[in-house]
Amino acid sequence: MSVRTDKPPVVPLQSAAGPENPPCPACSNPLFPWVAEPWREAEAVLRCEVCGLGVARTGGSPEEAEAAAEAAAADGAPNRASLAAWLGSGAWAGLEPSRRYLLTPASIERLRPQAPEPPRPAMSVALMWQTLQNSFTFGRNLALGRSERVEPTPSSKKWQRRLDWAIVVLTALPLLLVAVLLEVPAALAGRGGALRPR
Repeated sequence: MSVRTDKPPVVPLQSAAGPENPPCPACSNPLFPWVAEPWREAEAVLRCEVCGLGVARTGGSPEEAEAAAEAAAADGAPNRASLAAWLGSGAWAGLEPSRRYLLTPASIERLRPQAPEPPRPAMSVALMWQTLQNSFTFGRNLALGRSERVEPTPSSKKWQRRLDWAIVVLTALPLLLVAVLLEVPAALAGRGGALRPR
């Protein structure tokens, strides 16, 4: 009996490039569907397999992505490579209607010469907490949206909005404890929820 030693062929990522998989603005590799935008179900958020950059809505340019990285240097940004983004997926607090580029440390290193700083603990915990709450509510980012730290997306129905606020109030403290317990090891592993480039 003979043992086969030939390896399967390696298919480069570039072979998947096309209209459905446009190039990443940070590293030019193809973008692939990640999650559907919760406020626009027909449109997917794309993500890069190499640098992790997420792009909400098709198209985009390196210049726009660089501008987003520069804005993050001043204001900070959610980290798409975070544990919160992985756990939350479509409920992740970093998915905001006006945020087109979802940055990661690797994508920022490609867009700007400076490497990102370590995550900001308070904002990282807040994003994890909001992501956990988003998993239980019809709307998105309601609690942090009141503080204007992220952009809220309330539910369209009045009864859902009322129920959402009851859920926010009742789950606030328990989910804050869970958020801290999840975010501390995530930050130590380099997967914190927020980042700010130097």
